[in-house]
Amino acid sequence: MTTSSSHSSPLMPTPPRAKRVPHRLEHHGHVRTDEYYWLRDRENP
Repeated sequence: MTTSSSHSSPLMPTPPRAKRVPHRLEHHGHVRTDEYYWLRDRENP
């Protein structure tokens, strides 16, 4: 069995970042902003 004295760990890839597109939602008088509302678009996966 061979052992290595240098333990270099590979660089972890960075996860993808989803773009943020503010979308204003209002229900029962409460307003909130959903920045990922565009992900619901089934026509543009």
